[in-house]
Amino acid sequence: MNKLKNGLLYTAILISTFVWKSYGQDRPIYTQYMFNETAFNPAYTGVPDQLSMTGLYRKQWVGIDGAPSTQTFSIHSPLKNEKLAIGFQALRDAIGVTTCTELQSMYAYRIRLNDKSKLSMGIQMGVRWMSEDFSQLYNETEDSQFSESNRQAKFLFGTGLYYHTERFYVGASVPVVQTKNNAKNHYFITSGYVFDLSSQLKLKPNVLIKLADNAPVSYDLNANLLISEIIWFGLSYRSLESLGILTQLQLTEKLSLGYAYDMPVTGISPYGSGSHEITLNYKIKILPTSFQSPRYF
Repeated sequence: MNKLKNGLLYTAILISTFVWKSYGQDRPIYTQYMFNETAFNPAYTGVPDQLSMTGLYRKQWVGIDGAPSTQTFSIHSPLKNEKLAIGFQALRDAIGVTTCTELQSMYAYRIRLNDKSKLSMGIQMGVRWMSEDFSQLYNETEDSQFSESNRQAKFLFGTGLYYHTERFYVGASVPVVQTKNNAKNHYFITSGYVFDLSSQLKLKPNVLIKLADNAPVSYDLNANLLISEIIWFGLSYRSLESLGILTQLQLTEKLSLGYAYDMPVTGISPYGSGSHEITLNYKIKILPTSFQSPRYF
């Protein structure tokens, strides 16, 4: 029995060590990213031309102990000088015995190209704290080093571009610029367009592509249908990972509630019941603007 426990313990240590070393080269990705892209692109800051606050909770692979769990909060808004926008976001991401906490500020400079389009350039800066708590594995262990915690702090810097009209957008970003020689930068590209199907129906297909050196391209394909300007229904496919459904309901003019469910298509599917994601968004116009806000993204 002790051998089994020790084997499991060392396995957990190896997995956590891998997570510890690789974390920060990747970013948590959310199924409902298309409604708040500050998660990976600081140039999205201020794009809705309103004060926007978003909270998110995601529980991945329900039924598996130590599966990823993520909570985020973001707030951003344009300033009185409509060329400028600022924001703040917080993230807590946990997997196994490893926990990551981030606090970042976001800044965007926005150029109006004409009456219907803008180009935003953004940066974000902050701090990440990472910790490993092996005491979660067992209440008692003969080796005291396995009950110790490992903590580390790191400065973060990211940048991005975002172009949009009333119906179309495209963005590119590097959420965390890596400075170590053996670290990989991850590049995000997003795009989408809103089509009128009728006076009451709008279709918004969109895509998220993630690139990294010496790694396969990964992507999210999404199709979202807006009914009567009140409720969204969508389908999502994440390459070689999951199929998803999502909905977002406009509860009031300022408040919306979203839910997404992802079903894994990998070998992990027999062991977990999928992933659940809930978002709550509040938007309020605090400054006058002559530019039409992009209501659909």
